[in-house]
Amino acid sequence: MIKALLHIFSLCMQQVKQIRMFLAFCLITVLLTENLSAQTIDSLKHLDVVEIKSTRLKMFSIGQSVQTIKLNDSKTANAEQLDDLLLANTAFYIKSIGVAGNSNISIRGTRSRHTAVLWNGVNLQSPLSNELNLFNVVSFMMDELSVHSGASSSLYGSGAVGGAIHFNTHQEFGQGIANSVLMGLGSFGMKKFGVKVQHSSEKSTHRIKYFNYKTRNDFEFRNTTALGSPIEKQENAAMAQENLMTESSFKISDNQSLSFNTWYAHTFRQLPPRMDQQNTEQSIDDAAIRGLVNYQNNSSWGNLRANQSILAERMIYDDPSGGFDATHKYISSVSEIEYSKSFSDQLLFNSGIYNNYTVSSSKNLTEEAKLNRFAIFSSLKYMPQKRMAFVLNFREELNGKHLTLPTFNFGSEIALGYGFLMRTNIAGSYVLPSFNDLFWGGAYASGNPDLLPERAWSEEFSLSWNSKFNTGSILLQSGVFNSLINNMIKWEPGEQGLWKPLNVNKVWSRGLENSCKFQQTIGAFTMKLDAFYNYVLSSPMEKGAKYFDGKDKLQLNYMPKNIVNGKLTLSYAAFEVFYQHSWIDKRYKDSSNNFALDSYNIANFGVLTKKVLNDKLFLLRFDINNVWNADYQSMYLYAMPKANYLISILIKFKQTNI
Repeated sequence: MIKALLHIFSLCMQQVKQIRMFLAFCLITVLLTENLSAQTIDSLKHLDVVEIKSTRLKMFSIGQSVQTIKLNDSKTANAEQLDDLLLANTAFYIKSIGVAGNSNISIRGTRSRHTAVLWNGVNLQSPLSNELNLFNVVSFMMDELSVHSGASSSLYGSGAVGGAIHFNTHQEFGQGIANSVLMGLGSFGMKKFGVKVQHSSEKSTHRIKYFNYKTRNDFEFRNTTALGSPIEKQENAAMAQENLMTESSFKISDNQSLSFNTWYAHTFRQLPPRMDQQNTEQSIDDAAIRGLVNYQNNSSWGNLRANQSILAERMIYDDPSGGFDATHKYISSVSEIEYSKSFSDQLLFNSGIYNNYTVSSSKNLTEEAKLNRFAIFSSLKYMPQKRMAFVLNFREELNGKHLTLPTFNFGSEIALGYGFLMRTNIAGSYVLPSFNDLFWGGAYASGNPDLLPERAWSEEFSLSWNSKFNTGSILLQSGVFNSLINNMIKWEPGEQGLWKPLNVNKVWSRGLENSCKFQQTIGAFTMKLDAFYNYVLSSPMEKGAKYFDGKDKLQLNYMPKNIVNGKLTLSYAAFEVFYQHSWIDKRYKDSSNNFALDSYNIANFGVLTKKVLNDKLFLLRFDINNVWNADYQSMYLYAMPKANYLISILIKFKQTNI
């Protein structure tokens, strides 16, 4: 851990000049606006809560679905990984390569690189692969999770083609001292431990979070590739994970704040073999340091937000049995400034600039593996009536020396009365080539610096009905979407067997999304039902092909057409019990759709209770995962565990005012 910290710190020092320039800008901005802000305090909204995330998600995602999951004590008591949290609360497909491999999401028939993953507004997709392993993010470290379905590159930049996942933290001033401890034990040697320490006064707030996770993953499975399908034990699948996050916010005045966030994440995972392979010793050691400085100023002149973040990561792949190892490193300096202004109750404007400078080093990448990306973005929201809202978003990005095509998004929301709401959206989006695509260099493969960005156009329409009654509420939503991705990047063999990425094909995805949220409370008894159903067709097409040319009947590999997910929660006084069930349709493992993995059902059951003793809140939770002992594969020939348990306890100490 110490070596990884020192190494990444040395990389960060290479960007000190850019950090100093940005901090100087923040300081000048504070000095210039302090007097102005003091003169307009009476007309301003005071900053009691610091939310670092951009206002773009909340204010300018008109016409699209945004599902927000509040991560309260009940949801974080078992410290779920982000992939499990999404699996239990959405109908999007989570593809896991075994229990210790990568875990990726598919939204609306797209690949994982088509879903942006943002921490407090900063995209964490690796520039090397344009992906992020969702298993490396833990709910215990977050305060809020939002899933933005639909193309949104005009808001968040490259990667937001199928959608975007936002996990955010926020701090409140004047909350005193609040501490909590989490402990958990589970099957296959699973151990979890977490601590949160908070000190919050009227002028500043500080919080430290620490989380540690270990598991052997030595579960038993049926090896269907061996003679007689014997029961075997999973080998080389252990994992150890460590996270440390610090958050500090300072109230400069009633309408100004300055925040500092750091996040150290380290994961070591062995890579389990396929069922038809002998045990291997492959492993990945991944360490990342992320830092974020945020300045906010709300005045009668408008709202100013400035961010500077440093993202550094080191990944070591080791294969002793094969005599191969590789180290991949990158560091990114990301700067962003945005300004928003409300001209009236009907018109809201937002605009900003973005810059990302990334340097990467690896023996598999060429010396030119560095790139600067600069973008301008702007949004205009118009509300002619209280029941109507329209938005126009725009973004233009300079990728190195190449200017991308302008990206637009137009959305509308109209309240039709009687609880009905109609949403429409038309959006452009894009994915810039990854560093591996551009700069890979080796004996059998070569990157392509002439690659074009993947481009997409999407349309969607949805209708929802929301009704509240004396003892509860119900929300029904149904929508359709259509998307065509052009210039899809695919690695293909070329001259002398040299593999090279090319813009060779398209993907046409379309489908239905349906959801139901029902809640009713009678006295101390509450019942909640969350149900989701998604139907997705995602068809690969050759470059130049048109709709309905015959090949549209094929389904993209590892892309289920149907997903059903439901969760029933019953609570009475201090007790709560839930049952969550998912059905995943068959998935083709090959592009010709000749071989499919069977569909499967998987269910989870949990019970929790709360008790206050000696001014301490104790929350005890017991989970059984895969309660019906399903034998299934998320990826071909990678074993998954059958029924397993986790028992956890969260202790919250009495909040003390300062």
